[in-house]
Amino acid sequence: MPFVLSSKAETLIARGVTRSIDAPTLAELPDAVREFSASRREPFLLVGVVPFQLGGEPRVYQPIEVHRRPGGLGPDSVPVSQDPNRAAAAASFSGERQVSAEPTPEVYQEMVCRALHRMGESQRLRKVVLARTLLLTSRTAIDPLDVLSRLAADPHVTTFGVPLLAQDGASRMLVGATPELLCEKKGDSVVSIPLGGSAKRSLDPAEDLLVAESLLRSEKNRYEHAFVVDSVKERLAPFCHRLEYAEEPSLVSTANMWHLATRVEGRVRDDSLSAADLVAALHPTAAVCGLPHDLAAAAISELEPFDRGYFAGAVGWCDSRGDGRWLVSIRCAELTANSARLFAGAGIVPSSDPGAETAETAAKFETLLKALGVDDADEILDVPLV
Repeated sequence: MPFVLSSKAETLIARGVTRSIDAPTLAELPDAVREFSASRREPFLLVGVVPFQLGGEPRVYQPIEVHRRPGGLGPDSVPVSQDPNRAAAAASFSGERQVSAEPTPEVYQEMVCRALHRMGESQRLRKVVLARTLLLTSRTAIDPLDVLSRLAADPHVTTFGVPLLAQDGASRMLVGATPELLCEKKGDSVVSIPLGGSAKRSLDPAEDLLVAESLLRSEKNRYEHAFVVDSVKERLAPFCHRLEYAEEPSLVSTANMWHLATRVEGRVRDDSLSAADLVAALHPTAAVCGLPHDLAAAAISELEPFDRGYFAGAVGWCDSRGDGRWLVSIRCAELTANSARLFAGAGIVPSSDPGAETAETAAKFETLLKALGVDDADEILDVPLV
């Protein structure tokens, strides 16, 4: 399977592996990239994915071949298999299947309550992002490229597909459609667009406008968003001459969700700085972990009953000039031949309501459920999609 990264601006498709970058942890990735660059005379491009856990091993490599073109992922962008059962695979979860939630919605609400209790005990813990998962299994094979094609129908996201190392002999692929830019470096220019604060969109235009306006005015969501933006500014500041950003958040949307966003821009001080340095400095942001990082990461480790893996990590590319573009790997699922594990999280702050946070994660699952051909999301999620 190829590596795919596609937005409305550009589609990048990379196949095969020429050489993997030896970096056991994210902290070691920048030096490993510099070492690789010093050994190469010709221009190169590296692609890959970084796990959520800082101690986890990034999967970054030089592909055998790379194709880049302007525009989004079209129907003929990635050659698909000629399997006559492909049409059935596209709707593999609309019929007979098994679904399990880890944790269940009820247990997730208990997790949120426990997080709120921690915040009450320690004024230092100001935000923690808690996630949950859905595991869908089917007798019909899943076509990851069909899932990517469906995800790419939303022009407001960056669609990604990352082949992962085989586990127990089964190939895996991380697929998703993220609205969040971790960092983009072009020459001496750096941009990050952190998100924080979300609301489910309505199919009714008038109601949808009210949802957006309510989110923009929401004290709880603006409070959460401010943490995320302040954290990004604090981490970028040492690398930049100055930072420019709006004092008030703006609205961005996907097909299913509204988000609060703030664009942060800067000019780098050091010409040798690479996109890998920025990823190592920024990840994980308060948008996917919390604040302060050490307390939030500890709470996640204790409260979440699963390993996030590459969910809430970062996916992207960097090149021989030090340029690159990395997205936060949210709205994603890990696919095997006959299963899909979906991930969704919500930011918990002292004013959070456990029921509302559970409903938010349910709304975020919808992106992947639709791409997998699920036509009864309400029944699967067992949570009112408010």
